[in-house]
Amino acid sequence: HYHVGVADVATKQKIVASCSARNWLPTSIIHPAAVVSPSAVLGAGVFLGPLATVSSHATIGDHALVHLQASIGHDAVIG
Repeated sequence: HYHVGVADVATKQKIVASCSARNWLPTSIIHPAAVVSPSAVLGAGVFLGPLATVSSHATIGDHALVHLQASIGHDAVIG
């Protein structure tokens, strides 16, 4: 398993490709104080920091980073 904590997209893509080639599985990290709607969809390997909020019917793509106190509105698509 792996998690990519790199914000630079090009670097992240290289790391993900390398890990995928080894058949490693991405792991999400979701802080216990993050709030996620039951109708939200989270991709593989996402990071949700403390007090991050993902609202109803929002979609967070694979390997996206949602940092401290960030709020993703309803029906939004990120990543």
